[in-house]
Amino acid sequence: MVALDGRARRKLRRAEYDRMVMAGLFHGEHVELIRGELVAMSPTGSVHSAVVTVLQERLMARLAPAFMVRCQQPLVCADESEPEPDLAIVARRPYREAHPAAAALVIEVADTSVDYDVGAKAALYAESAVDEYWVIDLGRGEVVVHRTRAAGRWTSITTHAADAAVAPAALALPPLTLAELLRDA
Repeated sequence: MVALDGRARRKLRRAEYDRMVMAGLFHGEHVELIRGELVAMSPTGSVHSAVVTVLQERLMARLAPAFMVRCQQPLVCADESEPEPDLAIVARRPYREAHPAAAALVIEVADTSVDYDVGAKAALYAESAVDEYWVIDLGRGEVVVHRTRAAGRWTSITTHAADAAVAPAALALPPLTLAELLRDA
């Protein structure tokens, strides 16, 4: 890749990024590694935080013991990426040595980042070991559900209104509605 001034750029490798994080180089910054580049994350508003919290509580209370919910924690993805999704349901095990590299479900709650979440992030998760991906669009009051990956793309993308009941396909969880999450947030 070439920078605007014509000089070559070198992307970060995930291992380099992890060492930089451990050394405290990004202290006080909210960044994630996407396709080898540092990407500034949007500030978190109060509605976003409240919805993430309520959703995390609901999922944790209903989830089988074989799984755990990670909130805004790194997930190892394709192409030297390490995003920090709002919520990720992963296999329950210790992750002291390395971040999880697979998720049964990833959820992003979007107020200002909808285009990024349904665009670049959806493509990244489709190329990674993510079984299902939801974008909760707070502005439009809907949930965009991505299911079934093939050749690095989502083959099923559906949009659900706030009052529609949605449940992960591969997890034995009762359905949720965005309306109830917003009411309780």
